[in-house]
Amino acid sequence: MLEGGETLYVLKNIDQELTGQTYQKVEYLPHYDTIIKSGMYEYYASEGQNPLPYAFAELIDNSLAATKNNIGSRKIELKLFLDDSTQMERSTILVMDNGCGMTSWQLNNWAIYRLSKFIRKDKTIHNVDQDGTLTAPPHKPRFLNSEISYFGAGGKQAIFFIGNSTRMITKPKDSKDVHELVISKEEFERREKEKGLIYSGNILNRKARLHSFIPGDASHVSVEEEGLRQVILEEVDKEQFTCVVIWGISSEHVHFLKHNFSTWCSQLAHIYHYYLHGPNGNVAPDKTSTRAPSPYRHIDIEVSLIMKSGHHKVANLRDIDTDPETLLIRSTSDVFDFKATVDGTRVVEGQLRYHPFLYDHETFPPEQADLKANQDNNEDEDEGLSNGLKPARGQRPIFECFWNGRLIPYTTIEEFDWCSAPKKARSIPLECFNRISGVLWTDDAFQVSTNKLTFMDLENKLREKNNTIFARVINNQAVRASIEKHFLEWLQTCHERSDKQILFQSYVESVSRRDTQKYKQFPWAVFNAIEWDGRHYKKGQLVRTQRTNPIIIGTIRKFLLFGDYQDSVCATGGEFEIQQEPRSLYDEVKIFPLAKLDRKIVWHCKHPWGLPPFPQDDDLCPCLWSLFAPGAAFSTAASGDQVVAQYVSPHNKNWGYWFRKMENIQNLGAHTLTLQAMLSDSSTAMTSGKELPSFRIRFTVTEASPDKFNVGYLEGPFRVGTPFQIPLDFLDKFGNATKPSPDLKPELRAKQVSWPCFSTLPFLFMAPLGLTLYI
Repeated sequence: MLEGGETLYVLKNIDQELTGQTYQKVEYLPHYDTIIKSGMYEYYASEGQNPLPYAFAELIDNSLAATKNNIGSRKIELKLFLDDSTQMERSTILVMDNGCGMTSWQLNNWAIYRLSKFIRKDKTIHNVDQDGTLTAPPHKPRFLNSEISYFGAGGKQAIFFIGNSTRMITKPKDSKDVHELVISKEEFERREKEKGLIYSGNILNRKARLHSFIPGDASHVSVEEEGLRQVILEEVDKEQFTCVVIWGISSEHVHFLKHNFSTWCSQLAHIYHYYLHGPNGNVAPDKTSTRAPSPYRHIDIEVSLIMKSGHHKVANLRDIDTDPETLLIRSTSDVFDFKATVDGTRVVEGQLRYHPFLYDHETFPPEQADLKANQDNNEDEDEGLSNGLKPARGQRPIFECFWNGRLIPYTTIEEFDWCSAPKKARSIPLECFNRISGVLWTDDAFQVSTNKLTFMDLENKLREKNNTIFARVINNQAVRASIEKHFLEWLQTCHERSDKQILFQSYVESVSRRDTQKYKQFPWAVFNAIEWDGRHYKKGQLVRTQRTNPIIIGTIRKFLLFGDYQDSVCATGGEFEIQQEPRSLYDEVKIFPLAKLDRKIVWHCKHPWGLPPFPQDDDLCPCLWSLFAPGAAFSTAASGDQVVAQYVSPHNKNWGYWFRKMENIQNLGAHTLTLQAMLSDSSTAMTSGKELPSFRIRFTVTEASPDKFNVGYLEGPFRVGTPFQIPLDFLDKFGNATKPSPDLKPELRAKQVSWPCFSTLPFLFMAPLGLTLYI
């Protein structure tokens, strides 16, 4: 019998029959992959975003929580020592802060996986009583309370998502010692191989470097760990600090961090936007300051990228103004504050922003994916925006969500019923509902996942109409009235005051079009002038297009606006029709959205740079250039002209233009030889309503010399001694009737009788078409 009444049985064979119930001791410790691979399943890509910045954010959360009670500045540094050689696993990442630090006991608690601050014995969370109850902390604007790290799992998950080993270095205030703890994949594997205790280790306690003339204790650090040695050298200037060292970085992470530095820094600036800039966000600074004044400006988060090749990059997150939240805030014309109360106790603060339409574009900032799509298909995108077919917000939801002041990136809310676009037509244009963005702020009254990527129950709770009350907030006071009514009034006011649209003037008529979609063929109002951003454009004005391929210069023919209008009107969108110039070269009329009108061009005069002077005493001679492929044609000049022959000769680089010999001109009368320029891709001599250059040679084809004759009809009776007529018709060699030449001496011969004609004939009469002899 053992102590406690237990009985010990000694077995001779493991398969022998038992005489009673027995108990066997079992140890079911989790495998060490539970820690080193925890980040693999916690951090995942969503909507094309790399989750690596969100892992960094988890470590920055710890630093914000550690520095929240600092009297002075709250400095957080993210240093990346990247090896861009073939051995990228030598890269090291450091996250340092000047927070309260940890004692050796607190560091041991940090190492325990999922040991929440709510159940730790040291009760490091403020506002937590000794009995474990959480008292309500004082409210801070936008819930910027820095209570964003207390799960006991996120930090280790983030570390082992970034790399495979870590060294925690910390020094609390008024301590002369520095505490270090190493957790690494190699150490776990070594302990497993040696069959030792997996989840055990040693905390190194060493002397802190209190004076600059006393070297720090870096005997446990290898020579290659330059970043860690630098941390030990800088300990003399720090009263308290914590440094997280991560190594074993994968090559994929190194490549992303190196080549996308500005992208992931902008993501971090988005996550901590309100911690960096205060409750009002990063508003545009005034002329006297480069930074907006903020009670939270003492939070300083700096990112440094140090390559082994010597290339350095440094970015302070407060100086970044390209993050999505800054772009949204700075393009806002007015805001609508509200709050939601859930179950009577849980509060969600909210704000809607209006991004107006200004002249030719929506001011709602596009996403990076939208920008890339615009570059790939710029023309279609511009047409959609100008015609109002694509909303300003696109397919993005209205609300993004912040928890205790930091962004929860994978949770967004599409809309609420009271701020959604109505199904029935209202006085407010539908596109105005697509010009709003929104933000929701709440605290730990709503649960988030341990990786802080998603809310667990926020949207579902807000959509419970019976348990959620929405109210507008004016001057920090809730207004008791229908929030939908307040929202519609606010939206109407924003549209009337903020949207800058185009004034269409000089209405002409309404027409229908066949070149548009079927539902937009009628009516189209025609105007002769517009006023746009203080500039006037009218019919007949010479303009130039932009963002077209190719760029076109032309004369305005008219302005088109879809809708039933009868007078001057202010509206967005619209199109303009131009005649491409020079008209003699281009016979085309094109229609473009007004967004394609280049408003930067100003035509001061016809010759803004002047004409060069001509030299004196120089002769001006005509000069002809052949710009087209000419053709030659013959035609008669009388009424009812017909083409006798026609030839087309393209230009040849060796002999220019060449025509074949023409031998078919046999008709008598007036002819015209026309040399006509023609376009190579057209068979007509007209282009843009004008005839192309031509040259005409007029000539007349006459009969040739007589070559033969025919005896005409002889009229009887014939009597001896009485003269009679013998008509003769003379013909040339082509068979055309002709006149006898002046030197022709006709002679009449009879059979066996011969005498000279002029000695016996009394006279000769020459007829136009022949010769008549009188005997």
